[in-house]
Amino acid sequence: MVETATLSGSVVGALQRGPEESVTLSGRLVLPAPSPEEWDRLIDGPLIDWGREPERYSDDGVEPPTARAIRRASGLVKDLRRAQWPLLPRLVMSGEGGIVFDWALGNMTLSMEISGEGELELLLFDGCRVVQRF
Repeated sequence: MVETATLSGSVVGALQRGPEESVTLSGRLVLPAPSPEEWDRLIDGPLIDWGREPERYSDDGVEPPTARAIRRASGLVKDLRRAQWPLLPRLVMSGEGGIVFDWALGNMTLSMEISGEGELELLLFDGCRVVQRF
């Protein structure tokens, strides 16, 4: 039997309220729930790798993730796992010392960026247009 999780909570509430140009998700989006092991691979893979050898990524003017950003990202992954968030993110370096979590659903993309200082910014895109900041 496949476990499922439903995208809900404040993000969906914000999507449903929307900005002036309303963005609404209708119905329930039911997706297979990632296993705890899949979440752990995000920490054990890129996050540990980026922290272990940051100089490997400093070529070509790219600033690797800071230790603060990596700690914050690891905590966020653990929080998302505990909350049974229904989608695994794509993790990428911001190139400025931070880490970006991206989730794509059709034309919509939810992006969380943790800055090198550990600050969090959450954006919702429709295609390439920002429609909501949280």
